[in-house]
Amino acid sequence: QGDGELAACARLRARTFYPYPPERAFAGSRQQRAKGDGELARLREEQAERVPQGQYAVLVATVARSALAGHEAEAYLLAEVGEDGYDLSQEVIVGTVDVELTDILGGQPLVGDKGAPGRRAYLSNVCTAEAARRRGVGSKLLAAAEEAARQMGAEALYVHALYVNAQARAAYEASGFVLEGEESVQSARNRGMCLDGIEGRARTVVLGKPLLRDVRS
Repeated sequence: QGDGELAACARLRARTFYPYPPERAFAGSRQQRAKGDGELARLREEQAERVPQGQYAVLVATVARSALAGHEAEAYLLAEVGEDGYDLSQEVIVGTVDVELTDILGGQPLVGDKGAPGRRAYLSNVCTAEAARRRGVGSKLLAAAEEAARQMGAEALYVHALYVNAQARAAYEASGFVLEGEESVQSARNRGMCLDGIEGRARTVVLGKPLLRDVRS
């Protein structure tokens, strides 16, 4: 990806992962901008160092702007994220996912154990713009991520989700992932994972999927 496209990814992720209520518009928008800037810096580093080595991939889903009819407000925000050089005059980025070839995903308490060491891949930063949800964008992103993991030589693919996020877990299971591990409440408490004011509620699960290779004669 070019720098403008990475910027679009970073802004979309900031808006998806750090929403804010209307009464916190000033502080919330500043936080989103800061988070987006931090994510863009991280993506630039990965693009320069790990992508060329075949250990990391940033995938995006795009749709024609005309496909977002009825969501003009969000389409404007999605177009705005391209201000750093990515031309969004005809299409907008509506989904992203990272694929990383690693045995342990940094910052996550659970690891997958299928696949040989060095042959495991993880998904992260999976997000879809609200205006493009329930249109198959997520499933297509997962399919593309699975193929990218195969190209990296991975034998198994993993993804983390919050235990309470039933919608995300169902989407992963519909794509062939199965539950492999579940963090304890005490572990989440020890990590300071609080959700809705309840300590330990933001515990995670890890889901995995074996990657079968085509056998050609």
